[in-house]
Amino acid sequence: MKKRILLTVCFIMLLCMAGCGSPNTDVADGEEPLTVSEIVTKEDEEPVEVAGLEEPEAEESNNAQQKESDNVQQEESDNVQQDQKAWEKVVIAPPEGAYCNISFSLPEDWDYSWAQTEDVPVSSISIGIYPKAEGDAKGCIAIKYAEGFGVCGTGLESVETTFNGHVAYKGTYDDHPYWDFISLSGEYRGCSIWNYAGETWYDKYQEELEEIFATVKFELLIRDGVPLKDAFD
Repeated sequence: MKKRILLTVCFIMLLCMAGCGSPNTDVADGEEPLTVSEIVTKEDEEPVEVAGLEEPEAEESNNAQQKESDNVQQEESDNVQQDQKAWEKVVIAPPEGAYCNISFSLPEDWDYSWAQTEDVPVSSISIGIYPKAEGDAKGCIAIKYAEGFGVCGTGLESVETTFNGHVAYKGTYDDHPYWDFISLSGEYRGCSIWNYAGETWYDKYQEELEEIFATVKFELLIRDGVPLKDAFD
């Protein structure tokens, strides 16, 4: 009797142990079950980039850069056209000799005329330059050399400046709004530039005049009646 009760108790305990097992998870053959660390949430996923789409700011920036590039190319083209403008080099050198020969360059739409004294060698030369559209009737810019040149007079104001690297003085009479002359000093005394154009067309052609002035050269051959062995550039 005790043996039967003991067997019954053992049987009941076996049934209870069978009911406490872990739940079974179906896994296909050859596959490993996933662990929690291998599960990727939506927050961990990287955003998908769509090719060909740009932000409005980036598109506006690209347009601005393209416009700036076009402007630079147009400016360079204008400069090239200006550089291609024909210039003529002029050399004033009297065949009988002179105290000073003068050279300069003019754009194709400018002209010049000149005069000299009758002495030999020539001690004074004056060259007038002017735009062809204006003619010399309305004035000119004069490039001069005159042995023993000097300036004076009331109402004259003079300031030191430079002309093509040489010390010079810019003179103005009677408070004119423009300069009347630029006179070189030292070795180049006697060399000068005179403004007979006034305000009529000087302001209009000032940029071209400055380019012309940059080409002016005085070749001194005689100083105080004595021939110079080496001419100045």
